[in-house]
Amino acid sequence: MVVGIRNLLMLLVLALVLCSESVLGQSVSLAPGRLPYYHLLDSFTYYLEMERPLAALPIIKDFEQTAVALRDTTGLIDASIARGYAAYLLRKSVEALDYYDHALRMAYRRDDSIHISRCHVLKALAYQQQDYSVASLYAFRQAMDFFTPNASVREVLTTYRNVGTLYKEQEQYSEARELYQKALALHQKTGITYGESQLYQEMADLECRQNRRAAAMVCLYKSLQVSDVLRTDSLSGILHSELAELYQGLGLRAYSELHIKIALEEADRSGAVDSRAHVYLRAAQLSKEWGWLDSAERYALRGLALIRDTDYQNGLCIQLLDLLGAIASARADFPSALLYADRAGEIRTLMLEHRKSAEFAQKELDNEFQLRQEETLIRQQDHAMQLAADSVRMRFLVLALSVLIFFTLVGIILMRAKVLQELRTNHELEVKAEKLRNLTQGLQLQKRDLEVQQDEINQNNRLLLESQKLIRQNTQSVHTNIDYVRNIQRSLLVREHDLSQQLGECFVLYWPRDVVSGDFYWYTSTDEGHILAVADCAGHGVPGALVSLIGNILLSKIVKEWHITDPAAILCRLHDQLRSYLSTRGDSYVGYYSMDISLVKIDCAHRRLTHSGASDTMYLRQGGKTLKLRGSIKSVGSVVTGYDFRNTEIPLENDAMLYLTSDGYADQLNADNRKLGRNTFSQLLESLDGMTALEQSRFLQVKFMEHQGNAEQTDDVCLLGVRVKLA
Repeated sequence: MVVGIRNLLMLLVLALVLCSESVLGQSVSLAPGRLPYYHLLDSFTYYLEMERPLAALPIIKDFEQTAVALRDTTGLIDASIARGYAAYLLRKSVEALDYYDHALRMAYRRDDSIHISRCHVLKALAYQQQDYSVASLYAFRQAMDFFTPNASVREVLTTYRNVGTLYKEQEQYSEARELYQKALALHQKTGITYGESQLYQEMADLECRQNRRAAAMVCLYKSLQVSDVLRTDSLSGILHSELAELYQGLGLRAYSELHIKIALEEADRSGAVDSRAHVYLRAAQLSKEWGWLDSAERYALRGLALIRDTDYQNGLCIQLLDLLGAIASARADFPSALLYADRAGEIRTLMLEHRKSAEFAQKELDNEFQLRQEETLIRQQDHAMQLAADSVRMRFLVLALSVLIFFTLVGIILMRAKVLQELRTNHELEVKAEKLRNLTQGLQLQKRDLEVQQDEINQNNRLLLESQKLIRQNTQSVHTNIDYVRNIQRSLLVREHDLSQQLGECFVLYWPRDVVSGDFYWYTSTDEGHILAVADCAGHGVPGALVSLIGNILLSKIVKEWHITDPAAILCRLHDQLRSYLSTRGDSYVGYYSMDISLVKIDCAHRRLTHSGASDTMYLRQGGKTLKLRGSIKSVGSVVTGYDFRNTEIPLENDAMLYLTSDGYADQLNADNRKLGRNTFSQLLESLDGMTALEQSRFLQVKFMEHQGNAEQTDDVCLLGVRVKLA
């Protein structure tokens, strides 16, 4: 029997050797002089990435023939995808779709998720080239269904961005935003900057469509940062032009002019015709809105000259001609306006005729291509069938020998197992029975232990549920109390509308870091003038809010009941009262609570401002200069001695701007833990000249958000701005 098995093994080895020689003979029989198999793949991939499809097609053909000879289905799929992408680059989208469908059929037979998702992504791009948005969206969704952890990151990013854009065009903004956020998270996770600038640009367009101009502006600035890193001047010019349009919509013409100037410089530096033409169009549109008809006409003519050098029949050319016609009409130059309108109509007619002739030529090329493809597929199928028949015969021989050896080995194993079964003794059976009894007893003991542990777990779960219920009740009570404190605090603050009625033009930025704030502002009017104050109490949240309530009430009592109107005297009395109320009482230690405060009295009749401060700074902007008044270094309620509160009188000019602020605005940290700083704050105040109070408020809000970014708010913010109107 042993000799028979040995002979069968020798026959099996001989069959395997014959099979290997057959495969090696086929691989050696490949045409000499060609590049190695995978070098061909790398070569045509390089040419396609460089968008040189004509150079890639001969290499793809050699690769496809090699894949057929080696019966490599994956290689055939790659070749078909490459042919389709080459056709896509040549703007033959119908031919590309046929290649992608052929690759999809092979990929589905192999259940190859990576190639299936890739084919669907490329089909979606081809549909986009034909302006079939519904078909493109469906193909992208199919690609997303087959994404795996091994999928190409660029394909995933391309899919998220394009599907988001399609949703955006269909006004499904929430779905578009979700996909943009996924793409942005993937960019940040992988560190890939490919397409990140375009993603921020699409997000900015989405925010504009929802009338969120501040968010759109932030997205455009982020896109500019990525564009500057990649040194893409053409995209940078378009981004600056979009920022100019946003600033124009906000009424900030100076910023709009600055960005359109930068956009023109970036576009001229890039040399890209399309981006330059788009920038010139936007510059002409904005110039027309500003009433600069000469500049608008000059920019429009430059853009028209660029298009005339490339492709005169496109939509951008029609927009420029329509704009030139509008400019001519605004000048009452109706013959020129009529001439521009006629030229635009001629181009629309030429575009329609060109499109019809292109569709007819494309159909003829598609029919010819389909015939050639069918002939090639027939030849390839005949060759593949011949190879498959040879392979089937060899596999049948190997299978027959394998079956014979298998059954022989099974017979030997069964005979040996039967002998071993008869050699087992009754002693072994008794040992197993004893082990089984011991195991049963151990399981019974474990069962009792588990029942005891289960009872303990159930009891602990009941206690845990009761504790959670109690915690929820206490938390709800705390939140309710904090809401009451917030309502009380806001009821004591003077409304911005009432301030405007008393003082005229003014604004208030009041942003608590938590639900309640340790900052507050206070106002009253007396016979001697208006008294204003902004205070920053020590601490945040509820402790700071309680101190702010006491400070607000004490100020009202000092001025309205005790009739003290001198700023330094008010702070002295407030200091004594705060020390009196918040000090050691009996056996309980309240602690030392203080507040930084700036307090001013505006005497419009005598054109005079009196200031007194406690460790806080007041800013006065008049005559083109910024005056900073800090006051005493001692805080109200502090234990510091030897520093009294004193008055500082300043003559006032008409339309002077007064800014009272806590340190929350200047001390705000960004993502790099860097403060905005008092110097930067002073520079921001200088840039507010010429703005209304409402414009100043919006400008300061935007600058604060730009500096803060994704960082948390550091401190409570309270900023009061008042324009002084003298009688």
